[in-house]
Amino acid sequence: MPIPLQTITFGAMVVVAVGTAIYYYFANNPNNMHSHDESVYGELPHHVPPVSSVDDRRRSRRKTNDNPRECSICLDTLKISKTRSLCCGHIFHDRCVSKWISSQQPRPTCPVCRRSVL
Repeated sequence: MPIPLQTITFGAMVVVAVGTAIYYYFANNPNNMHSHDESVYGELPHHVPPVSSVDDRRRSRRKTNDNPRECSICLDTLKISKTRSLCCGHIFHDRCVSKWISSQQPRPTCPVCRRSVL
């Protein structure tokens, strides 16, 4: 015995209605983390700065701390006589950076900027 066409049509309409209701519920839900509504985030930027200007800002921030007062490995005060400067310019206690370099074999890197110290 075949299923009546009216039953199939009614079932299809129910599926479409439920699907539409679910879509609108999630699309209009303010707690939806995937929503990209500009009213929530403000106006999206139209201009992205070039990489060189971002890099220049990073360099200027780095230059503000050219004379560090503490070793970034042990966080103890630096004493000029017991320090070691790597090729990248970062300064550490000699004992701290020696231990760091020996633990980073075969390719030791600076603990701050991860540049190769070879």
